[in-house]
This record gives sequence, structure tokens and C-alpha cells, in this order.
Amino acid sequence: MDGLAYFRETAAAYFSNISFNWKEIRVRGLRSSSAEFGRQCGPCAGGFHYRDSALLSSTTCRNRVILWRYYDLRLELLEVSLDTSLAYNALRLDMSDAGPLVPEVCIQELGQNHVAVMFATATTVHRLVLPHPEAVLKDPAMLSVGEGVQPSILAFASWEGGVAEPSMVAIFPSTVLPIPVTSCGAWAPEAGPTTFALASPQGAIYVVQLPWNNAPPIRFELRETSFAKKIWSYVPSIRSTGFVEECPVSVTVHSFAGETVVMVLCRDLKLRLWSCQQKECLMVHNIMEHVSMATEEKLSDKEVNCLVLKKAPGGIATSLRFGIHLLTTSRSQILMLQLLLVQNKLILNHLAEFSGPANYTLVDFQPTNCEVWSVWTESTGAADNLVLHAVYEGDHSCSWQRVPLLPDPSPDVLVPPYKELMEAYLDEIFKPGEGFTALAIFKALELMGGPLPKGTQSWDDLKREAILRIQEEVVRSATSNELRSDEYRNLQLTCWDKFYSHCLQYHKEITRPLGVFQDPFTGTVCLIKKDCFSFAVAEDSIGSLIAVWKDMAPLSELVQDEDLANDLSLFLECVRLLGQELDASTLDSFLEDLNQPTAEAGVLAKELTEAATSGKIQSSDVFLLTLKDKLHHVSDLEAVLEYLSKALDVTCNEREATSDEAPPGPGVQLAVSQLLGGLSATLILTSCLVETSHSRLLLCRDILILLSFIVHQKMVLCANLQEYVSSRKANVSTFTDLVHNYHTLHWMLTRGVIQAPNSAFEFSLKQLASLEISGVPISYHRLSASSSSMLGELYLMTEGGTELRTSLLKQRLFSPDTSLHPSWLRTLPLMLSLALRQLWPSSSSVKMCEFMLSNCQYLHMQEYCTRLEHTHAASHPTSRMFLLGQCLVSTGELSKAFSCFIRASVCLTEPFLQSIIGGTGGAGEEEEAMRMGGAGEEEARDDPLMLYYVKVMKLFEQVSAPDMVIKVAMEAAKLGDRDCPSTAVVWSTLFKYHLELGQYSAAYEAMVNNPDPSRRKDCLQRFVVVLTEQKALKELCQFPYAGLEDEVERVMENRARSVDLAKHNYYDLLYCFYTSRGNYRKAASVMYEHGVRLGREVPRPTSLQKQANCLVIAMAALSLTDKRYAWIVRPAKLDQQGQGGRDQPESSETHPKRRREEKRSKQPVVVLTLADLEKEYLLVKAKLNILQREPSMSTQLCSPFVSAGEVVSLLVQAGFFDMAIQVSQGFKLPLTHVFEALTARCVYLSHSIATFRKGNSDATTWDWLGLNNTSDITYARETTLADQAWALLKKYLEIHDPHHNYQLQKCVAKKLLLLGHPLVAQGDSDNALITALPQWLVDNYKRTNPAELLRLFITFDLLEPATAVAMEYIDAVLVDGRAAFFGVKDTLHATNPPVWLPHNTFDVLLQALQDSQSRSPTLYGAFESKLKDYFEKVETVSETMRMPSSHGLVRSESGHEPAMDYI
Repeated sequence: MDGLAYFRETAAAYFSNISFNWKEIRVRGLRSSSAEFGRQCGPCAGGFHYRDSALLSSTTCRNRVILWRYYDLRLELLEVSLDTSLAYNALRLDMSDAGPLVPEVCIQELGQNHVAVMFATATTVHRLVLPHPEAVLKDPAMLSVGEGVQPSILAFASWEGGVAEPSMVAIFPSTVLPIPVTSCGAWAPEAGPTTFALASPQGAIYVVQLPWNNAPPIRFELRETSFAKKIWSYVPSIRSTGFVEECPVSVTVHSFAGETVVMVLCRDLKLRLWSCQQKECLMVHNIMEHVSMATEEKLSDKEVNCLVLKKAPGGIATSLRFGIHLLTTSRSQILMLQLLLVQNKLILNHLAEFSGPANYTLVDFQPTNCEVWSVWTESTGAADNLVLHAVYEGDHSCSWQRVPLLPDPSPDVLVPPYKELMEAYLDEIFKPGEGFTALAIFKALELMGGPLPKGTQSWDDLKREAILRIQEEVVRSATSNELRSDEYRNLQLTCWDKFYSHCLQYHKEITRPLGVFQDPFTGTVCLIKKDCFSFAVAEDSIGSLIAVWKDMAPLSELVQDEDLANDLSLFLECVRLLGQELDASTLDSFLEDLNQPTAEAGVLAKELTEAATSGKIQSSDVFLLTLKDKLHHVSDLEAVLEYLSKALDVTCNEREATSDEAPPGPGVQLAVSQLLGGLSATLILTSCLVETSHSRLLLCRDILILLSFIVHQKMVLCANLQEYVSSRKANVSTFTDLVHNYHTLHWMLTRGVIQAPNSAFEFSLKQLASLEISGVPISYHRLSASSSSMLGELYLMTEGGTELRTSLLKQRLFSPDTSLHPSWLRTLPLMLSLALRQLWPSSSSVKMCEFMLSNCQYLHMQEYCTRLEHTHAASHPTSRMFLLGQCLVSTGELSKAFSCFIRASVCLTEPFLQSIIGGTGGAGEEEEAMRMGGAGEEEARDDPLMLYYVKVMKLFEQVSAPDMVIKVAMEAAKLGDRDCPSTAVVWSTLFKYHLELGQYSAAYEAMVNNPDPSRRKDCLQRFVVVLTEQKALKELCQFPYAGLEDEVERVMENRARSVDLAKHNYYDLLYCFYTSRGNYRKAASVMYEHGVRLGREVPRPTSLQKQANCLVIAMAALSLTDKRYAWIVRPAKLDQQGQGGRDQPESSETHPKRRREEKRSKQPVVVLTLADLEKEYLLVKAKLNILQREPSMSTQLCSPFVSAGEVVSLLVQAGFFDMAIQVSQGFKLPLTHVFEALTARCVYLSHSIATFRKGNSDATTWDWLGLNNTSDITYARETTLADQAWALLKKYLEIHDPHHNYQLQKCVAKKLLLLGHPLVAQGDSDNALITALPQWLVDNYKRTNPAELLRLFITFDLLEPATAVAMEYIDAVLVDGRAAFFGVKDTLHATNPPVWLPHNTFDVLLQALQDSQSRSPTLYGAFESKLKDYFEKVETVSETMRMPSSHGLVRSESGHEPAMDYI
């Protein structure tokens, strides 16, 4: 096949694609007044390639072209790169002001710095200078324009100077060019002015040169040098009618032999060559010399309708090839000529001659140095287009080869019975890759219902708008409000068919070709149409075979073996005969039936053959005889079938790199990694794959049907052939698998990409990460938004494209020593072959499933796996089943997913499953460490099946499916290998999800069956936490915990001490746990600990009440314990903290984690009995009582550092005197403060009562009385509140003073005297005693300690009551009747023991009275007289005791010396 290539059109991309961000520039100039000229200049198109487009090392210019098209006074330029994406690559020039374009645009490189775009209008020539891609790459400022994407050179187009910029545009005054030009050529050398050659219909050739540096343009005319022509050329009126035969028709400019030459093709069929430097005609040559004689005899210049001259790109300085198109009334012809400079002589050689097809008009042609491409359209005005290609070499040329074009959508829509009418039409109109263009649908919708809403651009928007407008059209077309179902369906069919026909008409119009362009260096061929551009790609070997077979040409050029070529031709002829004999609908139904999930190609072929032979074919003797005759002439049918099967099976004859081949260098690797990686190249590859798979599918189908027919007709055909087919039924199986593979491949490639939300992508990535699959989904904004993208396109844009270029690099086609890569004719077919090998369903199903899974194509993946189930040669069935299960997990079909996972577990030896099972992600880091084992011990290896189940469990865990996780874990638990490290993971998972579902018994069983002690401990802790949170205390306590009791206690205690008491409470659980097992002592201990922590960690009123409850419960539990063990302990550090205040560190009891880290040592403890708990309860209860009366004191009372003394002070302040006395007694605190406060309250209340009687008192002054117990106090008369308060004080003194040596009455008396209690008259009115103390207190004091009372009065300068008490005290000693009032047991008598009187105090009082005689003159004398009487009595008694009968001093009953006061 060397030197011969077959092409086909593929991969249409659209100018109206919304992904192209068009930059618009308005071209200024002098608008031509010739309306006719504007109508005559129709649409045209062309292209430009870079000089380094084939250089592998040129990553900027490689496979990069600029396409242009002109229509409706707009010139659009689009830069396309097959290797990368370009930003801002679309430029639109509005030529409304400049006039219509002369139909030729010249684009040329100016070194490595600039690219010039040159074109002309009716009155102007323009040169738009753009930066070269190499210059853009070197300029960081330019690169930043693309925002991360390589910018196109069109992004920097600007027309800042407008018409005033001479280096950009030149304007022709009407005196210079009175009539617009009809042809234009341009050339821009790297150094020197840009030259424009303009042809006028009147025969003039004008040359305009645009210098650089803003120099003015240079204009001159090329004319003949003869004297007569010079004279007539100065007379415009005569010039316009003379020399019409020399009128230039087509002009081109080129650099030849160091000069800028203008090649002009004139109406007289002569080619003239002008030198712009010399301004002379260098050569005149008659092209009729190169036309065949038969044509020359009939041809004259008057019969020529069209002459077009086009040069071939890539010429050298002394050689230029070009083509000439001649259109006459009888025929169309293309001549290929070569201009040479030999020994300073110009020579024109004839290279080739091609006749155009009959009834077709040339649209455009593109000559190169070795081939010609041409585009034709039918002369009758039909929409039939034709693309022809020919290769010529020297004097030898081959005939035209027709290039198959992309087929138009079917004119009719077949509605299957299982589809709705609307669904069938929408599927056909919006079919990915094969439906209508977005622009065609857009125009058809506007025709149906007017302009579309703004923003209607996306594929989904167009589909919704189509449904809406067809429904509106149905409503408008209905003749009545009520229609029968068949009438409504017919009306729907009419409207949909009308819309479909509009789409079809617009589609044919916008796909009408305008031009053809070829890059001679790479071989890239581009067909530019009205709204799209497509590419012509070379066929591979089997594609060329199909093309030759369809053209009924000999196969000798494709198959080297002549005998095999003949046999192959005969066999394929038999295939064609059978296909012609069968109906097209029958063959189409074969493919439709293959879409059924359970369909098998072999069975369908057999049924089709049986149905056909029983009908039409059975009665066609001519067909059977012809088929039999051709098969008889096939000498080796086995070789033919083997050749076809190997050619169609893409897995055969894979080229592997040999070890002696040098690997490519880093530069080559980097260059190949970007080769054909752009969106356009991806579209080309995808379209080629779709067309290749479809054409091969049809061939395999026809061969399979033929083989089935041969087997079925064994009684008719020759015996030896029957025996052969019977013995070789494997061929039928081979082609059956080929049919399934190609059908599945074509189906997969043509599926539209299902849009998925971002959340689906995130979930897919999480799933892949758990399986350690590195698939990365693509963002859909990279796909074309104006057409529905296909699944194959998505694959090649992602990991498929990367793998494809890696495989291409392994072919060792790119030598490290050269920078030239193979041409388009070689590289693209090879990449197509490698892509087919990558996507081949039988061998790459796992890879495709991974791809579809990572890109959220779940529905496509399910159908893909279903189709592969019937392909016998499909590999890796269990891996595919596993991925299908993962896909079903993502779609929520969990039961089906579980079944798939179980089916996949049968065989885990496939590489994909081995890679997943072997990863560390299955069992986690802990499991990996367990698998590694310890040094010196036998490593415990994981069971692969167990690891597999762990992976599956993780998949179900990600979708929160605990029931499925339990089912998988139960399957894994059935293995029963307790030595396997993953077994602990399985039981832990079972425990986790049984616990989540509230299945506590099952969770308990899973926990106790876990062989890993550490995991069992973790599960136990979780078990306790969850059941506590769910308030399932009964269930938690009723489990036996065989062998785990200590662990349960430890877990509960640690949990109780580590959690926040404000949110969780595990002490109640511990209390229930201990009480249910009869351990009341520990129950009391945990409740006491709970109360202590509440007081310290949660200082709030509610916690204070809980603390009181805890203490009550602890006391109750401790009371149920044996008295010998009715005690608990607490750390002594708690007491130290209580004494130290807030700055002391917290107890390790409240921080078990820190306690575990510390070095364990014996710590001192404090033993607490029931009495100690009662004391603490009393203190807490006192705080609660205070809070009830004074809520504002919550902060102070809830502090854990409040002492008992402070509580007593607060109780007294709040009026709780009963509780204050109890707390003081409980904590052995003095009662002095309590009595002093009560005394003050009594005084204040007495004052308040007096004020109340005047109407100025508040009731709150005495409400504290109700807080104390006064019910046991009896009153002799009606009392006031003040009397009740004094009575309460009297009661307290009577109860508590004897136990304190009567010191409480002293503090009460002092407090009264300090407060200045009002003096009260006591006794008879005449001899009343004025005292500052209540009489009951004075009487009590006289009875208990009169001397102290006397000292108090003297201290507070109360001389009158002091004198009265002293005199009464003396009288009590002297008189028996008054001794009881002062607590004197014996009076002063000689027979009684000695008595005691405070003589020192009397002396102090006497001295005080003497000093204050001026204030109380009678008191001193009275008291002095009383003392004299007393001393006289003492002397008398003493004398009596000295009597002889007396044996000494009389001793007191106690045996001590009488206590006497001495001054």
C-alpha cells in the first residue's frame, strides 16, 4: 500500500460553537458603490500552515493551522491546534465599511517574529500583522493573556491605526482604480515591502507595495512595453474596450529566483510572468500546449467560463508547482504545471492533467507538490457534494479517488414500537456525533416559532425549547379541542416531521463546502464549509480493503499474495451478493436485535439465514448457482477467513519494542506526550473510531451471515465445502465474537456523556480512593457545549489520550536523532489502531469500566457490562463484575451490587482484583502492620478473600448502607479463620453496624467473638458509650460480660472520668451496673465521685442539686453495706485542693488520660464514713437553701472552693440560723458568729417594729423568722415579731450555751451593749433598775456568771446597773433567800463553806463611782455602805470561825481554798 492512500471525511467542528469567544474588529476603508460586485463575490474559504508544522520539536507551531472563511461581508479566522487548546483563537473582521472581499486571503510567516494576514477589497488592500507563536511563547506578558492556556496569535489582533496607518492599509482613489478588481495575490518577504497584485476586468494589473515603518504605499501598473499599447493605455475609454483577450483572470504572487514575480492567467489562455522589480513580463506561455489534443481541437478562449490559478505551497527558489483550473462549456479540467529556472531560462513543465467529474462544478482545489485536492458541487443545484483526491509524481498520475463524506442524517425517522414519538425524534435529532448541528437546530426552532430566548445555547436548552415549540405547534394545528388518539398521534407526527425537515435543510446548507486546505508537511487535509470544518483522514489497511471492496476494484494493490487476493475478492463478492439478496431492513434488524441484553450474534445470524432461505432465497436459483460458483473458485477459504479474522481482530499482530531498540530521549518523550492532544484531534480520533467500528461491524455482520448461510445450505453446496465448514465452526464463533466486540465498541463510542453533578464526582473520587484507583474525572466545561459530546471523546480527552500517546511512544517510530515526525498519513492511522486496541471490549473492559466509573457514567457502564456478558472472548469477568457492583452502589441499587460482589469473589486471581486486594487501603494501616508481623515470629498472612470482603465493606460504608455491610461481613465471618489479621476488622465492622442499627445482642456477640484484644476493648468502649447515649441501661447491665467484667468496669470508669459532665453522665450507668451486681460500696463510691466532680467541674445551681442527689444516693447505698465495710476513700489531693484554693492543679481523677501517662505510685487517700457524707450533704443542702432565697449568690455558692465557715456566714446573712447552727456543729465551728448575727437581727427587728407602728417599715425585715423553727416556743401573752425573735435567741442560748461554758451569753451581751440596745426600766417604779440588757438575759447571767456580767457593765460604763448587780450579788451572799438568783450555793455563815465575791471588780466599780460622783452622787455612798455591811459581816463570821472549837479554816466542799479577790 506504499504510495497509495484512501481517505474519508471525519470529525466536523463548527464555527458557531459557543466555546469560540469571537473577537470582532471593524475594517475601515472606502465602501464600493457597486452593489453588483458585492453580490458577485460569494463565500470562499482557505487555510494557512506554519513552516514548522511537521517538526516534532516545535511544540508551538506543530499541527497548527489558521482557517479562514468569508461570507456576508465578514472575514472569520480560526486558529486550530491539534496538539493543544488555544485561548481566544477566533477573530471576526467586519468589512461592512471596506466593501466586499476579493476572493483570496494570503497568510504568510515573516521569520520567527510575525505572521501577516493579507487581503484586498474593492478599493483597499490590508495587511494585518500578528505575533508569531514562537514570539508569543518567549513573551511572558503575551502568555498571560491565555490565563493558563496557550493564547492564539489571533488574540493579539488589533487595528489601532485604522485607515491612517499606511503600513496596515492602502486606499485607492477613484482615479487610480475606477473599477473594482476581480483577483488578488499577495506576497510578504521577511525583508522588504509586502506586494499586492490586483487584476482588473479591463486588463490592467496593479501592484501595491506596503513598506514598513509607516512609509507611504507604492503603486504602479504592469503593462506591455510595445509603443502602441503604451499609447492606448493612457486613454481610459479606449483601454476599457481594448486588449480584452489579455484581460487577467487569476493572479498570484511568489518569490522566484530572488525576485517577486506576479503570475497572471489571462483570458487568452496564456500564462504571463511579471517581475515586480523590473516591471517587465518575463514569460508568456500558452497553456493550450498542456491540454490533451482532443480537448485542444474544440477549445477556444471564448468557450472558457472560468480560469483559476493556484500555486502549491512549499516551493523552492528555482522551482514552483501550481495548478490551473479550466472550465469550459463542455468540460472541467485541472492542469498541474511546474515552473523551473534552468541555466537562467524559465521552463514550464507539464506534470499531470485531471478531468473533472461530469455535471459537477468546482468549488475549490488545493494543489501541492505531489497531490491535488478538489471540492465539487452538483451543477443542477442539488446539495450533492464531491471531494476528489489524486496523487501525481512526475509524468505519472493516478486518477481521482473519491473521498467518502460524512453522511447526512437520515431523511426519515423510524419510530420503533417500544418508543414514544417524541423520544424517537429527539434521539435522532440530538444524536451524539451523528445528529444535527446546534446552528441547524437553532435556525429550525426560529422557523417554527420565532426568535429564541436569550441565553438558549446549550444542548439541553435546545432540547427543552424543541419540545415546547412542537407542543405549541400541535395546539395551533389542532382543528378541534377533542381528538382521537390516532388523530393526535398523526398531528404530532406531522409537526415533528416538519421540524425534522427544517433541521435537515439547514444542516445541508451549513455543511455546504466552501474550500479545501492541505498542510503539505503533515498531510493534514481540512474541508472548510459554511459553518463547519472537517478533516480528511487516511484509512488503515482494513479500511482501505473495505473502500476498494465497495468500489469493486482489484485487491492486488492491498494484498501482496496474488492467490490470496483473488480468493479474497471472490469471497467478498459472495458477501456482496448475499447482502444484495437480503433486504436492507433485514440487515438493519440484525443490528437492532443485537441491542437486546440476551441477544447473541451467532443465533441471530442463524435465525436470519433460516428465515431468508425459507422465503426469497430458497426460490432464487440464480443466486444460489452464482454463489456456489464463486465459492468453488475460492482455492483456500480457510486462509481467507484467517486473513480477515486477523485483520479485523485488533489484538492480533501487536508490535512490541525489542530490547535492542534505543529508548527515545526526554525531548522526544515530552514532544510525543502532547502530540494530537487538542480538542480537534480528539474529535478526529473519536469520529474515526466511530466510523471504523461501524464499517467493520457491517463487514463482520455480512461475513457471519454468509458463514451461517453456508452451514445452513450444506445440502446444496459441494460436499467438500460442507465438510470444511462443519469442521471449522470455530470461524463462526470467531466472527460472532468480532460482531459483539465491534457492536459494543460502536455503541460505547457513540453514547452521549451523561451530565453529573459535582457531588457525584466527589463521591466517585472517594470510591476510587478507597480502592486505590487513580481515575480522575474531567470537568465538562472542556467539552463542546454546542453539541452533545460522546463517551469516546471524553475517554480520549482524559486518561485514554495519555495512554494512547504512551503506547505510540513505545512503537519506536520517533528516532532520537531526528526531529521530524511521521506524516499525517502514518501517525493518525497508527494512533487509530492503538486506540482500537485500547478500547477493544474483549481485552480492555476493566479499563473502560474504571473510566466510566470515575466519570459517573453509571448507566452506560451497566449496559456495557451487560453487553460483554455475551462476548465469549471477554477477559477479566470477575474484575468487571466487581466494578459493576461498585457502579450499582453509586446508583443506589445495593442488593444488585451485593450480588455482583459475591459473584466476583469466586475468582480473585485477575490482575485488577489482585492490585486492589494487595493495597494497604483495604484493612488500613493497623492491618498492614499486622500483616507485616513481628521479628522472629511467623507472619500471619491475610486471606485474599477476607481482604476482598473488607474492600467491599468499605464501599458500602461510603453510601451509609449498614444492612449491606452486615451481609458482606457475615459472608466474611463464615470463613472462620481467626488467625487472619483481617478477621478482627470484619468482626469490628459487624459490631459497629449492629450497634448502629440497635441490634445490641448481635453487637455483643460480634464484640466477644473478636479475636483481637485491642479491638475488643475498643468495641467494648463503644458499646458502653452507645447504649448509654441511647438510654439502654437495662440492656447494658444485663449482658454477662464473661471474662470482661474488669474491663467493663475500667471502660465505664475511664469513660465517666474523661467525658464532659455537662453533656454526658456515665456515673448513673456505673451505679446501675454495681447495684445490679450487689456491690453497694462501689455504687456509693461512684455516686460520691460524681457529686464531687459536679461541684468542681460544673459550678452551676443545677449541678448543686445533682450533687445533693448524688450524696443522698451514696449515703443510701453505703447504709446498705455491712458496717465493717461502710466506708469509701477519696484522694487526699482533693482536700489539699480545697485548702489551697483555685490555683491548685486539678485531680488526676478528672483526667484519666494524664493519669495513665504518669508514673503509677501510691497516693494518700482519705477514708470517708457515712457521717462524713452526711456532713457534706448538710453543706450542699445549706447552699441550696441559700440559693432558694438569694439566687444572685449562685456564683459564690457554686464555687468548689467555698468553705464551711463561708457557708455559715451566708446562712446567717440569709437568715437560716437553724441551718447555720447545724453546719457549725457538724464542722465543729464556733457558734459565736451565729449568735452575734441573731442578736443584731433582734435589735434591728425591735427597731423595725417601732418604725412599723409609725408606718415606715418593710415586711422583709422580719420574713427571715419563717426560715427557722419557732413552733416549739410558747408565749404567755400575745407577742410581736420582735418578741418571737428574742424568744428564738433565748431558746438558742438555753440549748447551746451550757455546752459552751456559757460563753454564748457573753457574746450576746457584748453585741447588745455594742449595738446600744435601748435602756429599759426594770422593777418597781420607785426603785426601778435601768439596764441595757433584756431581763431574761440579765437573770440568766446572774445565775451563771454574775461577776462577768458585772465586768461587762463596768466595761461599757453602765455604773448604775453595775452597782445594782453588785449590791444584789452581795445581798445574795449575805441573805439565804436571794442566793438562788445568783447561783450561790452557800451564803456567808460560820458553819458554811467560804464564799467568793469579785472584790477586785468591786474595787474597780467603787473607784469608778467615786470618779463619777458628780453624775450619780448617791450610788457611791450606797455601794460603799453595802460593802461596809458586807465586811462587817465577814469579820463577824471570821471571829466566830476563830473560836477555840474551830480547828482551822473551813474548807469548801470541793476541798480547795476559798477563792478570794485581793486588791
